[in-house]
Amino acid sequence: MIGILKINTDGIEDPLTLDKLTVNLNGTKNLDDITGINIYYTGDSEKFSSITQFGAENIQPSAGNIEIDGFQELGYGKNCFFIIFNLKETIKDGSWFDAECVTVTINGEDKTPEISAPEGRKDYLHRVTLVKQGDKGVHTYRIPALVTAVDGTVIAAYDYRWNNSPDLPGNIDVGVSLSHDSGVTWEKSFIAMDLDYGVGDPILTVDKETGRIFLMALYGDGNTGLFSKPITGERPVIAVSHSDDNGTSWSTPRFISTEVNEAGWTTSLAAPGNGMQMRDGTIVIPAYARPVDSSNSLNSFIFYSTDHGETWSSSSLLPTGTTECTVIELKDGRLMLNMRNHHNQDVRAVAHTSDMGTTWSSLTYSSELLDPVCQGNMIRYTSTLDGYQKDRILISNAAASSRTHMTIKMSYDEGET
Repeated sequence: MIGILKINTDGIEDPLTLDKLTVNLNGTKNLDDITGINIYYTGDSEKFSSITQFGAENIQPSAGNIEIDGFQELGYGKNCFFIIFNLKETIKDGSWFDAECVTVTINGEDKTPEISAPEGRKDYLHRVTLVKQGDKGVHTYRIPALVTAVDGTVIAAYDYRWNNSPDLPGNIDVGVSLSHDSGVTWEKSFIAMDLDYGVGDPILTVDKETGRIFLMALYGDGNTGLFSKPITGERPVIAVSHSDDNGTSWSTPRFISTEVNEAGWTTSLAAPGNGMQMRDGTIVIPAYARPVDSSNSLNSFIFYSTDHGETWSSSSLLPTGTTECTVIELKDGRLMLNMRNHHNQDVRAVAHTSDMGTTWSSLTYSSELLDPVCQGNMIRYTSTLDGYQKDRILISNAAASSRTHMTIKMSYDEGET
């Protein structure tokens, strides 16, 4: 989306129609990056919808003014038109886009918008490769996690899968990269967690009250993984390390599965990505468990600490068929858990709790969040409780029936839509 054009009308006697928009693409770096322009009408709603198109489909970009003819009856008050650019798949990093609405033609009369070219531009996402296959002799780098430390350092963690790409069991370490300029440049990758056999699937969490950063991963002792039978008789356990210097160095890992696992569980692991801290200081980790040894069934849950990571407690389990998950705190104090869903629906599963997971709401399935049964991540971006004008929650996942179309979506209504 390049922008929203808002046309305000007054009076109800004579219907008004938008006949034409005249725009230019001044400020766009390279017009060849744009494959088509589409304009959509959403009535008085500032929420995007592609149901009602204004003008032709995929209008071709050009220098100078572009006249877009159409017909749209305007309602009383606010009328919103979304201007959308379709971009080439081969677009390079560092491109940017802009547009100006020169005139709107209503009932045959040209009118000049009060604000025709708002300040700012749309920059194409800047992409930086931290590590790639073959670097340091590593077969595959997988399972990224990303947080920002209290001093602004951006910390990325990921698996060094030395010999192949699958999960445990295997020779896996957890690596870290640091950026001190909001992700523009990065220091060299280094290993933050290296145990005797394999440790992977990292999750990062920042304690904003102490500045401590927690790094958790699943450790497989010997030839053990989530489903494999252990040679040594030990099941995989959750390893946790911490950094008190914004990710530069990391403590010797300790194992916390005896605190997290309920009696009889086979194993559990923190869901990769990021944990979160509630307003009361409680640290919450999304997780999933294999509670029964004789079954491959998995269940989402959370575990949490009220003493800055010294001790940990667990919630009850969600229904079978939920696994990797992500959690945020809502404005009303409830936790919302958004889950990988194994019920053949190709959408995300959602549940809420108001008592730290002692009880959970029934599962719901979000038709707006397509998912190929894969991990996603969710964060609180802004809250009106912190003085912002809007509540914003971001979720990223592969929004398709396969692991493609990486997408970031935003909710303004606490995850309802």
